[in-house]
Amino acid sequence: MCLVPRPLASAVQRLPVLAGLTTVLMLILPIGPAVADAVDDAIDALQSDSLYVDPAADTPIDEDRVRDAIGDQPLLIAVLPDDSGDALDSATRIGLALDGNTVAVVADRDIRAGSDIVCSGFADDAAGAAVDDNIGQLQADGDVTAMLVNFAERMESAPGLDECEPVGGGGDGNNNSSDGGSGSSSGWLWFAGIGLAGFGAYVVYRRRKQDREFEGLRAEIMSHYNRLAADVSNLSPDDDPVTVQAVADASERYTSTGALLDHADTRGEYAAARRTVLEGLIAARTARERLGLDPGPDIPPVEEPLGEQLAETRQVTVGEETHEGFPQYTPGAPYYYRGGGGVPGGWYRSRFWEGALIGSMLSRRTGGGILYHDDRPGAAMPRSRGGSFGRRTRGDWGGSVAGGDWGGGARRSGGRRNSWGGGRRSSWGGGRGGRRGGNRW
Repeated sequence: MCLVPRPLASAVQRLPVLAGLTTVLMLILPIGPAVADAVDDAIDALQSDSLYVDPAADTPIDEDRVRDAIGDQPLLIAVLPDDSGDALDSATRIGLALDGNTVAVVADRDIRAGSDIVCSGFADDAAGAAVDDNIGQLQADGDVTAMLVNFAERMESAPGLDECEPVGGGGDGNNNSSDGGSGSSSGWLWFAGIGLAGFGAYVVYRRRKQDREFEGLRAEIMSHYNRLAADVSNLSPDDDPVTVQAVADASERYTSTGALLDHADTRGEYAAARRTVLEGLIAARTARERLGLDPGPDIPPVEEPLGEQLAETRQVTVGEETHEGFPQYTPGAPYYYRGGGGVPGGWYRSRFWEGALIGSMLSRRTGGGILYHDDRPGAAMPRSRGGSFGRRTRGDWGGSVAGGDWGGGARRSGGRRNSWGGGRRSSWGGGRGGRRGGNRW
């Protein structure tokens, strides 16, 4: 089945020729910053949350109800401003950045959805059906809460990729493209109506925006780093073992920050460097206070707390290991965890949750999570929690096995193939019996 128009399919074979044209078009067809910013912000937020509502979105919604309806499904929903661009394009970009999920975007009284973990077209059909079921309220006051709850409930019964019907149409019996293999590139070169030039411009814009962001992050971290360097150099602990340990913690965090900054080139690596240097400053501040010195300027929070936080020192059991946690920095416990994934936020002697993260990822295929035992008297039985350590997903780690709405069309399994518009319908947004104008109300 051919997934792109034949002229484009043949053009894919002449990419070296198109490269120069793409470069020229990128200069005259830039994607507006407002559009890219809204989608970029959604991508960042949805890495740790199932729902993102843009501050500029003028859309009534009860966020708690929608999050409760999503639960631990691999389902991400973004509510964007009306001027953020086409909902389908936005959902596509988010889907490319955060694969292994179903993504829905609400914008300009429209909802579009796609997925690389359920049968192609199902997510957009479910979104359209949710609009139909709640059309009266949507047209009356624009509140999307009930519609999104309806959509989330429908996605709970979504058929996995191994349940998809075989793709019909042209090609051979294995649903291979009849255009010389061009189908394997179609998802990247012709997604959601964005041509080569538009996509190239978007990539360049994001790279420049990221460079500016990283410059700002590095400048902030360096200001903290220089302050920590002065503390580590000038603090002379007495014979008090608590003060000695606090200075040792600050020195170790200083060294670790320098190592992280040497190689930082992603948001996650800069975030780790920022967290580490702030942990060091808090340790140094404790030493200064015990020595009777001015504690110095206020220190920003290491990270925003998430979920349960320790209110007292207590033992926390994760899996088969027990760790002592503290509600505030304590010399000898210089590692802060914001909370989530069943582990309460607080200060610990090691970053044990990083190993738990790997275990959580390995257990996704069976719907598992981190086994967390609450050791307090009278606490409930041990519970398995997925939390922020990763949503349960069908298929392989964050990727798709076959079928789906986005992804690289070349991966095949069982005679099906990932595609922008493959599967049971002729286009990514072609669900609902071929209604391509979106799921508007």
